[in-house]
Amino acid sequence: MRHGDKVKNLSRTKAHRDALLSNLACQLIEHKRIITTIAKAKALRVYVEPLITKGKSNTTHQRRVVFSYLQDKEAVTELFGTVAEKVAGRPGGYTRIIKLGARPGDNAEKAMIVYRRSEEEMPARVEEVKHAKEEGIDFLTLHNPIRYEGDERGRVQKMLLQRMKLGEPDSSGRRRPVAIEGDTVWVDVDEVIVSVGVSPNPLIPSTFTGLEITSWGTVVVNADTMQTADKTIFAGGDIVRGGATVILAMGDGRKAAKSMHEAMNEE
Repeated sequence: MRHGDKVKNLSRTKAHRDALLSNLACQLIEHKRIITTIAKAKALRVYVEPLITKGKSNTTHQRRVVFSYLQDKEAVTELFGTVAEKVAGRPGGYTRIIKLGARPGDNAEKAMIVYRRSEEEMPARVEEVKHAKEEGIDFLTLHNPIRYEGDERGRVQKMLLQRMKLGEPDSSGRRRPVAIEGDTVWVDVDEVIVSVGVSPNPLIPSTFTGLEITSWGTVVVNADTMQTADKTIFAGGDIVRGGATVILAMGDGRKAAKSMHEAMNEE
């Protein structure tokens, strides 16, 4: 029994665990991105973030402290040089853990990004697109979702895509997508995440009945519970606030989850 021991041991002795985290930290500092297990990634984040903070103070003492952990001169030089410059204006939260899911080739579920313009007009960084493709995500460009259909329980099963072509540039400087009349295709799906900016998704109020909608298209909720006029539906984030921050959306999600848990326990 652990008896309150909250240390993530990773099934290793302290010496072995320290050596593992030191090696992982050196690889992360050198390559900026590594692939490992979720458990190791969480332990590494706790281990390496204080070292990155020390790297922003380029003194002999801090270099010696960091070297005592990493035992790698090249990693220490990289940390106090390139890495420190990139994170100089950030107070913390330098690392991010991304769950990649199952690997390609072992019957993994497929994901796709549907975009109505071409890849050249996509408002994303080149490395983001590159990493998404490396993780097995398919890009279906010049297509625009126009309809979703589900089963008798309301679970989405397929979506209708309108094929598009590029017209003249719009006010943003990107070529405007134009629908090719009569050219549509159905695609089987089991989950759809609509990402169309920070404006409220008009599909939500038009699909669900019993919701109270503002003139801005946002959903009215109880500010304390995030419950809508339909007592079985909870909402938060941009669909309630309009354009807001991720932090506020996360707070709404936590508040809604707590309220849903309490509501289910009362039944």
